[in-house]
Amino acid sequence: MPAALKIYSLPFLVILAGAGLWMLGFRGIDSATSDEENDITNLGAGILSGGLVAAAFVWSDSRRTASQELLLQRFQLNLQSDLTGLDVGGMDLSGLYLAGKVLTFGTFVQCNLQGSNLTRATLDDADFSGASLKSCKLVDASLVGAYLSGTDLEAADLSDADFRNATLAGANVTSAVLVGASFVNADASGADFSGSGLNPAQLQQFAVRPQAY
Repeated sequence: MPAALKIYSLPFLVILAGAGLWMLGFRGIDSATSDEENDITNLGAGILSGGLVAAAFVWSDSRRTASQELLLQRFQLNLQSDLTGLDVGGMDLSGLYLAGKVLTFGTFVQCNLQGSNLTRATLDDADFSGASLKSCKLVDASLVGAYLSGTDLEAADLSDADFRNATLAGANVTSAVLVGASFVNADASGADFSGSGLNPAQLQQFAVRPQAY
């Protein structure tokens, strides 16, 4: 049984027990007097209240723990320079400073990196499928062989970034800054580069050209 389920199961059982006694007091028991029925009802109400308080405390504590873990994760990412193979799929890392970090073979699937600074970061062979890199700073970043299928790169600064052999299928690269960016042998099938200023020389570099540019 998952740890979270074990933690929540006890307050839930207490709530059920309290509710059961409370209802039993109202219905009455054949062998019970009115005073006994009142005692059962009061006992059930007390147990029910205690269970609800316990459940609220456990929920609040779990939320606080998750928040603390996220802060710790952000702190550790800022401290380390070599983060090869990092897996932060699905996490919210928006606004994070990762300039110059080595994130080769990293997993950022469905990760929120909106507004993060990845200037001169090494992101070769990293997986950003479905991730949000909206308004990110990827100036002079290396994304050789990176997987960016369905990635949101809207308004990102990709100046001098290296996308050789990268997969940008279905990516949203609208209004991105592409000055000096390299797309040699990149696959941009179905990608949207509208408003990005993609120049003819860059367009010739793609193995598969974007759908819109």
